[in-house]
Amino acid sequence: MQSTKKCFECGNPATENHHVIPQSMGGTKTVPLCSKCHMKVHNLENSRRADGNIELTNRGLDKSRVWNLFALYQAYTIYYAETDMDVKKIFEDIFDQKYSLDSIKRLIKRYSKMDEDYLLSLFDKEIDPCFAYLWDEDKAIEKVNSIYKLISEIIKEILDSHLSESEIVKLIRNKLITINNNC
Repeated sequence: MQSTKKCFECGNPATENHHVIPQSMGGTKTVPLCSKCHMKVHNLENSRRADGNIELTNRGLDKSRVWNLFALYQAYTIYYAETDMDVKKIFEDIFDQKYSLDSIKRLIKRYSKMDEDYLLSLFDKEIDPCFAYLWDEDKAIEKVNSIYKLISEIIKEILDSHLSESEIVKLIRNKLITINNNC
């Protein structure tokens, strides 16, 4: 980067280019930033860029591999994987994903460098909220109770009325749509 460019945020000499829209989402436009402002944009605490942008690159890649990280999180927290081979087997048997052991090891290496708060925030931002219950017991209980309540309403409505079979099917279909929309 040319030293004649100024940081878009503070006016100091710019040392880096920031993609306004992440490259992983097809972004090409950049704005010049100094290292300190670039770290702020990415909510990274350390104002020094000793990693040569590796952490920012990894965080961008994390978004593209969020489903694999999510599956790995489940392999450890739900299926109690203990070894790399356990993870590989869970990926194949449970998630129907075939990866080489080396790919699994690279994913595990990245996963091991993440703190749980960052990992969960990544899931919250990148994964459909419908899946949130898979790693949060309170959300799971809330979701199950919501479904039970809707099912109870269906049964009560059927028992309290004299609906025909086709009307019952229509009622159930509408309630299932409600359940799906509440997800």
